Amino acid sequence: MKQQFPVGIGGLIFIMLYLASVIFVGWYARRKETRGSLDDYFLGNRAIGAFVLFFTLYATQYSGNTMLGYPGQAYRIGYSWLQSVTFMIGVITGYLLIAPRLHILSKKYRYLTPTDYLYDRTNSRAVAVVAAVLMIWGLGNYLLEQLVAVGHLFEGISGGLVSYTLGIMFFSLVMAFLVHEGGFRGVIWGDTIQGITLLVGLFITMGLIMTTFGGLPQAAAKLAAQKPALLGVPKPEANLTWYSTLFLIGVGAAVYPQAIQRIYAAKNENTLKRSFAVMAFMPFVTTFFVFMVGIVAAAAFSHLGTIKADQVFPMLLNPVMQGSTFGYVMGLIVLAAVGAAIMSTADSVLLTMASVVTKDFYSNLNPQAPEERLVHVGRLANWVILVVLALIAWRPLATLWRLTEIKFELMIHVAPAFLLGLYWKRMSTLPTLLGMVAGALLSSAMSLSGYAKYLGIHSGVWGLALNVLIVVVGSLLVQPSAKEAERVQRRHFDLFEKAGLGVPRAVGAIGVEPREEKGASI
Repeated sequence: MKQQFPVGIGGLIFIMLYLASVIFVGWYARRKETRGSLDDYFLGNRAIGAFVLFFTLYATQYSGNTMLGYPGQAYRIGYSWLQSVTFMIGVITGYLLIAPRLHILSKKYRYLTPTDYLYDRTNSRAVAVVAAVLMIWGLGNYLLEQLVAVGHLFEGISGGLVSYTLGIMFFSLVMAFLVHEGGFRGVIWGDTIQGITLLVGLFITMGLIMTTFGGLPQAAAKLAAQKPALLGVPKPEANLTWYSTLFLIGVGAAVYPQAIQRIYAAKNENTLKRSFAVMAFMPFVTTFFVFMVGIVAAAAFSHLGTIKADQVFPMLLNPVMQGSTFGYVMGLIVLAAVGAAIMSTADSVLLTMASVVTKDFYSNLNPQAPEERLVHVGRLANWVILVVLALIAWRPLATLWRLTEIKFELMIHVAPAFLLGLYWKRMSTLPTLLGMVAGALLSSAMSLSGYAKYLGIHSGVWGLALNVLIVVVGSLLVQPSAKEAERVQRRHFDLFEKAGLGVPRAVGAIGVEPREEKGASI
C-alpha cells in the first residue's frame, strides 16, 4: 500500500517557500557585501547588535541534535534525561567566563578565528595548528549531526517517501548557497529569522503535546504500566555520567568556534551582556520542552530502534497534523522550527570551518595571498567540506547523541588554553601544547579501545584531566622568559585591568617568577 505523505502538497509548498526564503537571504546579503574582505565575509565587519547577536547565538546553540537527538535520548533512557536541562546552563556559564575577555582582545587585535587568540597568547604556531585540527574535528562532527538530523526529519515527515539521503542532498545544496553567497552577514540574518521561528515553534509544540497526548502526567501513567524502568531513579554510575556530561558539554561548548566568532563580531561589551543575560533563561524553554517531547513519545511508541528513536519528534507530529486543519497548520510551523534549528547551526558551523581552513591553514601556507583570493578560497572550502560530510552522513553509524559526545571528546582539549590563558598569567607555551596533545591522544585511545566511558566518566573528561595536569604542573616548572612574561602582561592582562576585569592577584601571580634569559617560540 502506498504510504501517505503526512505534510501533503500544502506542506511541501510551505517547506519550499521556507527554503526559498533562506536562498533569498543569502542572495540579498551578497548584495550588501561592502568590500570583499575576510572581516566582512567571516565576521560581518564586527558590528552585530544585541537583538541579532542573541538570536544568532540562540539559533546556533540549539541545533538539530537538540530538536531530534535530545528527544531521542529521552525516549531511550526516560526521566533521568531531565538532567539535560543543566547541560545548556553549563554552556552559558562557560561563555560568561571567556566572552568579556576575548571580546576586548579581539577588538584590539582583530582576531578572525579562535586560534588567532591562541597564537597571540602563546606566540606558538604549533599550539594554533593543533588547536585548529581539534576544532575542525569538533566542527566536522557538529555539522555531521545536523546532516543526520535533517535526513531523519525529511524521512519522518514524509512517511518515508522522501528518503533520508535525498533530504540530506537537498538541504546541503540550500545551505551551501546561503553560506557561499551571504557569508557571515547572510548566516546571522538567517539565524535571526530561524531563531524567532524556533522559539515560536517550541511554544506551539508544548500546546500540541498537552492537547493531543496529555503531556507528562498521562505519559508517566502509561510508562508506569508499560515501561517502568524509564521512571526509575538513575543508578550511581548514571549520576556520575551526568556530572561527566555536564562537565564535557559545559567546558567543550564554551569554546565552540562558531560562538567565539560571534563574540569577536559583537558590536560592544554591552551587546554581549544583554545577549547573554537573555540566553541564561533559554534552557528552561528549549531543552526542557524537547525533553517532554521524548517522554511523551516513549509512552506513545513502542520498540523503536536505537537510531530510529531520533525521529520521534516528527513521528509525534504526524497524527497531530492529520487530525485537523488547525493541527496541520501548527504542525507545519513546528516543523519549520525544527528545520530552523538545523539550518541555523549547520550554516554557522560550515562558515566557521571554512574560516579555519582559509585563515589557519591556507593563509599560513600562502602568506602573500590577497584578501580577495582568501575570500574565494573560503567560499570554495564551504562546498568541499559539505560534500565530504554529506557523503559520510549517508550511512550514520551512531545516534545523534553519540555524535555529540564524539564531538566534545577531542574539541574539549582546546579549553584549557583558553580558560587558563585568559585568567592565569603563568600559563606557559610548551606545557599547553603537550597537554593538548596528550589529552587528545588519551581520549582517542580510550574511545577506540572501547572505553568511551570508564567508571561512568567520558573519555574526553579523563583526557581533559591529564591535559590540565600537564598544563598546570608544567607551567609551574617551566619558567617563561622575562620578555615573554612582559609581552603577555602588556598585550593581555593590562587590557583586562583597564576594563575592570583584572585577575585576583592570588590567582594571576601563581608561580610568576620569569627567568631573565630569552625564551624561544615553539
